Amino acid sequence: MRDCIKKAYAKYGYCYRFGGDEFCVLLKNSRNEEACSSQFESFIKKKRNKYTYLPSVSYGSAMLLTGDIVSVKDLADQNMYLNKKKHKQQQ
Repeated sequence: MRDCIKKAYAKYGYCYRFGGDEFCVLLKNSRNEEACSSQFESFIKKKRNKYTYLPSVSYGSAMLLTGDIVSVKDLADQNMYLNKKKHKQQQ
């Protein structure tokens, strides 16, 4: 997964491993977010076609509008759980 994240986002921001299976991407400009996430999903789909045992991937994002990084992380987490719920409903 890490290589898919780097390939999709590194050109436009910074990619960090946050924990065991959690990553954080800090984009330099929010207008690249949609293109990066679309590219990321494409890379994941290609990997999943090759390796059928890969787990599902859920992600969330939030813009840093104030200096409060904790609030932004919390909002991104909430959005990730909404994304995860959407994936479960589609199965």
